[in-house]
Amino acid sequence: MIVLSGSCARSTARPSAESRLVEESQPAESQPEVIPPQTSGEPDGGERFGDVLFDKTVHHFGDILTTDGPQTCTFTLTNLGEKPIAIYEVVTSCGCTDVTWTKAPVKTGETATITATYANQDGAFPFDKTLTVYVSGINRPVILHLRGVVREKPLPLAEAFPLHYSGGRLGLRETKLKVGNILQGQSRSDEILLANLSDSPLTISFSDISKGLSLSVTPNPLPGRSVGSLRATVQSDPTLWGKRWYYATLCGDAVISVFGYTMENFEGWTDEQRSAAALPQPDDTTVDFDVVPAGTLVRGRFRITNEGQSPLITHAIDADHQGVRCSGLEHPVLPGESAFLEVEYNTKEEAPGENLVIITLTTNTPLRPIVNLFLAGAIR
Repeated sequence: MIVLSGSCARSTARPSAESRLVEESQPAESQPEVIPPQTSGEPDGGERFGDVLFDKTVHHFGDILTTDGPQTCTFTLTNLGEKPIAIYEVVTSCGCTDVTWTKAPVKTGETATITATYANQDGAFPFDKTLTVYVSGINRPVILHLRGVVREKPLPLAEAFPLHYSGGRLGLRETKLKVGNILQGQSRSDEILLANLSDSPLTISFSDISKGLSLSVTPNPLPGRSVGSLRATVQSDPTLWGKRWYYATLCGDAVISVFGYTMENFEGWTDEQRSAAALPQPDDTTVDFDVVPAGTLVRGRFRITNEGQSPLITHAIDADHQGVRCSGLEHPVLPGESAFLEVEYNTKEEAPGENLVIITLTTNTPLRPIVNLFLAGAIR
């Protein structure tokens, strides 16, 4: 992939909140250089959607103050296809964000920009604002994130990053990332901030990395008393489908987890392929088990009929509760035929009360790539 550098500008001339955060956490006579969060310069830095490459899908403003005024950042996209593209529309998640974008068509090899300004008028709290981007040639909108933490006053670096590792040198705010839906043949990323709480440069090392997961830190080594960004990228794998957690260890003891959902990629399908695809149709989407004592083994059966014109393949079966085992649908279901999904649910570890188990099928059909089935009842 080609990586394009994103740009970010603050609308005021004040020092950044991250810089003030550092200054308050060390003696006045020692003021090491502060490196602000940046987009990764690693080869996996971009995010490709069809023939369009975005330099990033997440921008972190880091810590800002209520007095810092509006905050602005820019996303850059490149046309890698053979035809011109255009940004039709960009929709913000709330009125607190203004956005402008390139209105002219973007020729092959050329770039366009989307510039967003967060008003920073809503008080002190963490925020995650989204931009929904509609681009010609992409079948679904692209979601961009603007994240940060607004504070009334600066915090010492060790308090702003309360999860401490590597002997107290590495600071994190969170250890879980989510890359969202990953289409086969593509990759998806998420980013978090991290801090060097020591006075000396800290090299961020990685170990025990799950298959399909890659990590990069900018900058690395991380200068003393500074903030950087960690990007986690999950590359699709034709042997891995459905909902999965990926893991890695930073600096020997900081375990991070990354959630992604790998699905079939229908972007290149023709209208003829779509009309001739499989079509799963459950007889019922819900099995009720009424009220049962805790520890009961609940069984359910779902009949799935393929009403399409091609064999139905179930790539993955995932349940959102522990103690759920599924069998059936291991083999393709031919057009016009049916198969049964058998479900066993051990309620031993469940708390009393209403209970709903969601079972998600990941399929090879564009009309129903995800099929949700339910076990519903109560535990006493």
